[in-house]
Amino acid sequence: MKMAIKTYTEQLEEVQIAITAIVSGAQSYQLNGRILTRASLSSLQKREEYLRKMVSLYESESLTTVSKSPFTISRISPKW
Repeated sequence: MKMAIKTYTEQLEEVQIAITAIVSGAQSYQLNGRILTRASLSSLQKREEYLRKMVSLYESESLTTVSKSPFTISRISPKW
């Protein structure tokens, strides 16, 4: 099974879904006789904070990538 690398935005959405599930009372649940426990709320909140910063950083980077370049190409001449 091939797994795709998820964007920060996709990861943020997943973390927020997990936080919502925990807050609504689904910290742990039973499935096929096994008890499953989700990550702690505090660890998910820390991850959410990190992902929010990364999403913000990449959004601002994509808007200013050209202006941050120290190089300006004014003319390209082929050498024939």
